[in-house]
Amino acid sequence: MIGIIGAMPEEINYILEKTTIIEKVIIAGLKFYELEYNNKRFILVESGVGKVNASIAASILCNNYKVDLVISSGIAGGMKPLKTKTICLINNLYYGDVDATAFGYDFGQVPGESTHFTINSDILEKAKIILEKLNYKYVITNSLTSDSFITKMPRLPKDDVFCFEMESTAIAHTCSHYNVKTLVLRYISDIVGEESQITDYAKFEDEIAYDSSKICLEVVNEL
Repeated sequence: MIGIIGAMPEEINYILEKTTIIEKVIIAGLKFYELEYNNKRFILVESGVGKVNASIAASILCNNYKVDLVISSGIAGGMKPLKTKTICLINNLYYGDVDATAFGYDFGQVPGESTHFTINSDILEKAKIILEKLNYKYVITNSLTSDSFITKMPRLPKDDVFCFEMESTAIAHTCSHYNVKTLVLRYISDIVGEESQITDYAKFEDEIAYDSSKICLEVVNEL
């Protein structure tokens, strides 16, 4: 069973429009949908924004629904050379607001946990093949998760982090404790530091969030 997490209604609306709802339940204040699409069933949840909400949603998917894979789908900020409307497959995920370096940990590392979380190579390869089959252009990059909307370049744990969002590392972190695989699909809505960043976000948020759920559903259909 596959579970999909979208933080906002805009990030799940397309999926709800195109699927049959088998069951809808509310757990811990979150809406969980059992859906069917082309004879395939999966679980969709609107988690709410941020790391804690995402972790709650991921925990329920793993514990209550016994999913094998959790997909984090939605919009994200990007850093040049990425451009608006770039599809991102995430490989490594980091925290951008964790700092225990005073005690010898890496920046972004939660004490006692991994420095980062890496997507299973087989799942990543399957996603690449599916996107190519569907004629989507994409990039593979690394992501930084924090409870902030990033408007200027943050401190980075690594130089090759180009995607900024508010849920995915927490989802991967949570799933790692359940030995459940994660896939992260993010669609760039704005470029950090550009003068037009906030304007672009306001202009493209609904469109790109809607398109991101379309891409996610197409990928799930092929998995």
